[in-house]
Amino acid sequence: MLQGRTVEEFSQLPLVQRKSIFGQHLVQPQRVIIEEGDDGHEMNPAIANGVLLLQQLFMGKDEKGKQMIKEAREVHYGENEFWVRLHWLCEFRCDQYDFGTVLPIAPLARRLIVETDQTDLHDGYDAENDMDDNPFYPHDGIGDRKENIDPSHIRPSGDIVARRTRKRLEELFLFVNAEEITLVLRGGGPSDGSDAATRQTIADISVTVKRLIEFFGNRFAIEKWPKNRSRSTRNLVSYWSKPTDLTRRDVNEGRASFQQQMQMDVERWTREPVTIKSPS
Repeated sequence: MLQGRTVEEFSQLPLVQRKSIFGQHLVQPQRVIIEEGDDGHEMNPAIANGVLLLQQLFMGKDEKGKQMIKEAREVHYGENEFWVRLHWLCEFRCDQYDFGTVLPIAPLARRLIVETDQTDLHDGYDAENDMDDNPFYPHDGIGDRKENIDPSHIRPSGDIVARRTRKRLEELFLFVNAEEITLVLRGGGPSDGSDAATRQTIADISVTVKRLIEFFGNRFAIEKWPKNRSRSTRNLVSYWSKPTDLTRRDVNEGRASFQQQMQMDVERWTREPVTIKSPS
């Protein structure tokens, strides 16, 4: 991969040439899928061998080797677009390629898609009963059990899965140099998120998403993706826009669009304290 050169010889090449070579082995045109259990990098075959360039075992533990790993890491995380499930974000934010040497990479990543898991968000049961986050309990995101949600009384929930989802979203604030962060809510129902399950999820994460929008500005997007990937997606970030006087009037007079109603709901949810359910 170093074109027949030793690490010492490779380090003497111009920086532009080194980065070009790193890019050939560490950058792929399609999204890099970060998935637990993919130790052999089968999901990203174009760069499966290239990850050796991120390891001291291959590059060496001396200063030259560490510098080359640093440059390779900047190329890998800076030039790829990454897809990761929300529950695995806590693992992704630290480089795991070099076993025994865990380094934070969040400031290096530029493009990131984070997807919530399709689970029963409000089914009233979860195997994890403590406040600690644990990626081995992946449940977060949109629920399927619509019968548990009253569409006319949706407000932020304080159950364990909702709390865990909000806590995991906090990890996104570490990606300070990101150019694009897309939070994906994947589930059934219309692409505008008008189904009860998605509305409940939006309520649950509304405060955290508001902070993310304030922090990242137009670098942050939140989208509804259908279970069937062939259907269109919808950017929902406008739901966090401050309602205009016209919107308030339309809502009061009963002729508001769904977007206008969501703007009013999100405004209400983001100023209400989260209700914590008492253990039954």
